[in-house]
Amino acid sequence: MVIDGRGSRWRRPAIVALAAIVVFLALLATATNLLPWGDGLDRGLHEWVLVHRQSVLVAIAAALTNLGSSWVTIPVVAVVAFAAAQADLRGRVIRSAVVVVVMAGGVLCRSAVAAIIARPRPPHPDWAVPASGFSFPSGHSTDAALAAGLLAWLLVRRVGARGAIWAGAAGYATVVGATRVYLGVHWPSDVLGGWAFAVAWLAFASIALSATGRPGTTSV
Repeated sequence: MVIDGRGSRWRRPAIVALAAIVVFLALLATATNLLPWGDGLDRGLHEWVLVHRQSVLVAIAAALTNLGSSWVTIPVVAVVAFAAAQADLRGRVIRSAVVVVVMAGGVLCRSAVAAIIARPRPPHPDWAVPASGFSFPSGHSTDAALAAGLLAWLLVRRVGARGAIWAGAAGYATVVGATRVYLGVHWPSDVLGGWAFAVAWLAFASIALSATGRPGTTSV
């Protein structure tokens, strides 16, 4: 059986997307109390964090959590996409536009999914910072993971250093997600769900861009 090059490029992102969807659905079952033990884990870790929370670390977390806001992540991704493209002005604009569409599409889709699931956040007295919207999946965690994946892809293609760049991207997404739990505005499964959603979205974007055959935009 012969598999063409394009089909082989789809295989890995398709496997990644499927795995991420399975994880997301398992976390969704936790968020909607279909798995009774999952709610206990969420609440247990949440309460442990509250007991051990310190004012200095809360201040640091409150500053770091802003790095996962859409008003930060989308402009940064757009600028890096433009600057990292090895192309003329038109090519740079196209690369930046494609990457922003992927990023913004993921952000909007996450918001729609959260509205459908409508999971309440932790109790308001537990919040160390203001928050809005529903809880699952976490918006900041999703945005940070989307940005991390796109930025790592852009920078690796431009400068190499694959291991260091992907490690830095993973660290950034992890820190932002951890701040949401530490600040008391999300359950742990919200953060994990955000990461799973972002991985699935980026994998599907990779497949879609591969299908277009557009040079320089495949394998996001």
